[in-house]
Amino acid sequence: MAAGLGDSPLFGYLVRPRDEALPERLLPPHLRPGAFDGLRSAASRVRVVASEPGAPLPLDEAPGGHHGAYLSNVVDYLAEPARRQLLAALVARLGPGAPVLVYSNEAWGKVPADLGLTLDEAASARARAADRAAIYRRVEVYRTAGTPPPSDPGPRLRVVS
Repeated sequence: MAAGLGDSPLFGYLVRPRDEALPERLLPPHLRPGAFDGLRSAASRVRVVASEPGAPLPLDEAPGGHHGAYLSNVVDYLAEPARRQLLAALVARLGPGAPVLVYSNEAWGKVPADLGLTLDEAASARARAADRAAIYRRVEVYRTAGTPPPSDPGPRLRVVS
């Protein structure tokens, strides 16, 4: 049994020497080179925005320069002032009626009510129903003020696995 553990995708990383790179066949699918190429090509309208702690977010300055935001556990790790700053920056740059999807593991909501985001109950219910991971306590869709987006927003992202 011990001889085969080094070639097991479940145990290979535990029994192989730390300085030895795992062969690609032992890597989980999401860590293999090119794993997200299909998703990236299908999601050409999506841009991931990241910044260093304390640095301003590299967002387009023009209002409406972004069409939505996806925050997965981000609100859980920010103190209240930083959370307000992030959400205010998003609201200032999102178009009217733009969605902000907020995943959180907290029991209480962390989106301040006075920032111009309104909870979209119907969209939140649809997002919760579509959440196959079911690891979040809160799955909420908020909308910026203004005219809601058209009923058909165009191409949607494909789910790939």
